[in-house]
Amino acid sequence: MKLFLKIPLFLSFLLIYSISFTQTNKEVDSLENLLNRTVSDSVKAKIMNRLFGKLDEADSQKALNYAQQALSIAEKNNLRTELSNSLANLGLYYDTRSEYPQAINYYSKALKVNIAAADTPRVIHSYSNLGFVYSIQGDYVSALDVFFKALNYAEKSNYIPSLPGLYNNIGELNRLQKNAATAEEFFLKAVKISEESGNKKVM
Repeated sequence: MKLFLKIPLFLSFLLIYSISFTQTNKEVDSLENLLNRTVSDSVKAKIMNRLFGKLDEADSQKALNYAQQALSIAEKNNLRTELSNSLANLGLYYDTRSEYPQAINYYSKALKVNIAAADTPRVIHSYSNLGFVYSIQGDYVSALDVFFKALNYAEKSNYIPSLPGLYNNIGELNRLQKNAATAEEFFLKAVKISEESGNKKVM
């Protein structure tokens, strides 16, 4: 006869949370130990940006400090990738705390860095971050402007992977503004490019 141990739902949640929290703590400890042994500024900035991702929810002040330190190091040493990462992390920090002017400030700076580097995936990501911030605030006009800039950049760069999502976002913003015909036009474009590229996420 098989016996099954029934664990109450809330206890199951606590158990999973505890395991996850412990794992995160181990990863943070490992990264911080590595940081303390690291001499290279470029590696330090990289580790600090990774620590931001691990700590943003668990210890937001510590996460913010790491992102700011990474930004300082990246600016001092002209580390383009980590400069982009730290600016995006700071944008995310303020974005998730509904401090939208600050979020827009950092996302815009990240966008400028990525455009200067002609890093197409990061440019599209930066534009999208800005678009979502404007959308959350109900500023659909600004959001559309940003997403169209992203679309124009993606099309000129022939960066196909971003097109379905951009068409879909533009369609959704038009739907929210009661522009049914334009919304449908972009939703259909999203489906079409997804079928052609084999991307089924928006289908």
